[in-house]
Amino acid sequence: MRAVYLLLILALIPAPAMARDALPTELVRAMNDPRIIRHLEQNEIPIGSFASRSGKQAVSMWAAVLISGSIDKVHEAIIKCEDAPQYYKHMVSCEVLEHSNNVEIVHQKIKLIWFLPQLEYTFRADYSDPLSAREINFRTIRYQPVSGDLKILDGGWNLYPYGTETLAVHYITIQPSMPLPGWIIRRALQNDLPESLEIIRNITTQEQ
Repeated sequence: MRAVYLLLILALIPAPAMARDALPTELVRAMNDPRIIRHLEQNEIPIGSFASRSGKQAVSMWAAVLISGSIDKVHEAIIKCEDAPQYYKHMVSCEVLEHSNNVEIVHQKIKLIWFLPQLEYTFRADYSDPLSAREINFRTIRYQPVSGDLKILDGGWNLYPYGTETLAVHYITIQPSMPLPGWIIRRALQNDLPESLEIIRNITTQEQ
């Protein structure tokens, strides 16, 4: 029964919201795979890749975690730009340049590997208002590139209720402007995504 819980949630979310905030199809399938659900319920952090909608050179990966905390609490932890370098070991700095309503313009610097220069980029983060659909609370964070060293930056977070916990799904597609082997990006994401979700889970749980 728990294996189809998220599928039922997705079915209850209004169609306009789903069109705007839908996860990639492969990721929706993964989130409803009984094996993935089992890993989540065992406090593991599953991670995987999905076909990029942005071209063959882009790297697309996802990770998910169950967190003992409200959706609002998890959302608050994720959007703290000043804490981002604590979550992502390859991140050098994070600064909010502009803020208005549910939109922020954010500038970040990352160092993927020691022999490469750091990458700097600016992106737009759109934060959804809490969405209630038949008492289902659902929130999203979306990223869009503005300028800098990333040719493609697409992705974000979807936060769903899961019993008394929050299911946080983080997915991202990246392609630097400079020629860079995909394995470097892939390795960085494979390390950073589960570690960052583990840190966010621990911080959110400790703050309760």
